[in-house]
Amino acid sequence: MASDKPVSMMDAKTRYSLVDAQGTETLQGTGRVLLDVECLEVMPDFAEPLLIMYRDMVQVSAGDHRVRVLLVSGEALVLS
Repeated sequence: MASDKPVSMMDAKTRYSLVDAQGTETLQGTGRVLLDVECLEVMPDFAEPLLIMYRDMVQVSAGDHRVRVLLVSGEALVLS
């Protein structure tokens, strides 16, 4: 039986943090990050998943073993 969920293009362990527009860390933890055809999905070890649609991403930058995703909301998701 086929699944309706898209196949992940990437699945990796991560540490993540969500920083608001003022630079305050509002969320952090460890879990998994998945990329599929529709969105980036952060699957925390002990919390609800965080789904980020690609259309909500303004900029993606990388350096120092981190990926920073700037969102239209002004928040930034940092993965390491």
